[in-house]
Amino acid sequence: MADERFSLKLASDVAFYLDEAKVPNLLFGWLAMSLVGSRKVSTEVDFVIPDNKMPAAIKTLAETANYPVCKDPNCNELHFDRVRGYTADQSLVLSPNRIHSVAAAHFHLEDGTFILNLHPQSKLLWWLPELTTAAPAAEDPYLMLSTDPRLPPLSVKPALEGVAPTGGPGPCSANLYHPVKILNPGSLTEALLTLLCRDRARQAMGESEEADHLAMLWTLMSSQLYDSCGTSISKHVRPKFKEAWDGLNERDPGMTNVFNAVRALRDRMALANELGPLVDGSKYTPPDDFL
Repeated sequence: MADERFSLKLASDVAFYLDEAKVPNLLFGWLAMSLVGSRKVSTEVDFVIPDNKMPAAIKTLAETANYPVCKDPNCNELHFDRVRGYTADQSLVLSPNRIHSVAAAHFHLEDGTFILNLHPQSKLLWWLPELTTAAPAAEDPYLMLSTDPRLPPLSVKPALEGVAPTGGPGPCSANLYHPVKILNPGSLTEALLTLLCRDRARQAMGESEEADHLAMLWTLMSSQLYDSCGTSISKHVRPKFKEAWDGLNERDPGMTNVFNAVRALRDRMALANELGPLVDGSKYTPPDDFL
């Protein structure tokens, strides 16, 4: 998979340049999911950067790595939905790269084939302790490295036509790739559930189009980590997420709607002001709805 190899090398290079410049960074998105066992070839590479380090990150990649920062005000990457016009009704499942969280800065690489995105931490991972330049400890509750041997091994299962094999590309070799910080499988699962709850709460508060589309994205991404997808690594989530995660995995035979627990999680987190700067818990009223 040439695209996968290039994406991994790009992520490794980005982490190297940022680490050398003492800019904290974390790989997120589809490529990070691939490393924890949900293999999907993507030409997007997404990094999360502490908000106050974003200018330094952009400058480092532009000046040291010579990556061209996109400054086109009409660039398609500035839209959360990349598909418009007569194809706009195509299925998100069939076009998973269609919806994305718009980055603070992005770079077109390899003649535009690959996109490197830099996202502020407050937009995607506000709940995570502010990222630092230190390597995560073995017992870190949230983070690990792309070279960690605990990651699932290289998948050798043949793929169905048009479908990538289950399992990840395997831990990255430290001899070939600079280590990249990622969320561990449990924290990645929690991150996607939290983002889903945030955007469902935004919908409930009257924010429609962007919130609706992003909620579909987080639903799709989290579904790639379900038990039924055959990922070979366990996702141990914290107690407050367990009921929702069990529901989505249909582990409770008595649950008539697998999204009920997610709806309850959304309401609890919104009222507790845990859904980040886009959701004001003091103005949130739990709606009588279904996800």
